[in-house]
Amino acid sequence: MAKSISNDVSKIDLSHNCISRLDQKLLGLVVSAESRLGRLSLENSKLGDKAVEELCRTAAYSKHLKSLNVRKNFLTN
Repeated sequence: MAKSISNDVSKIDLSHNCISRLDQKLLGLVVSAESRLGRLSLENSKLGDKAVEELCRTAAYSKHLKSLNVRKNFLTN
């Protein structure tokens, strides 16, 4: 399902949600290199350093993602 969503959606706003570990894995699929997703907002979604790091690592290969909002999460330096 995540693969078909990632091919059809250009913007996802999941701000102010509690993103679980499973959700984080699905988000990785959504921002994969094949995805056409252009914007993803995860502001205040209770993500930690490791989750954001993994997400950014995957997003780096996306050809279409132009905006990834991870403000107001549980991030350290």
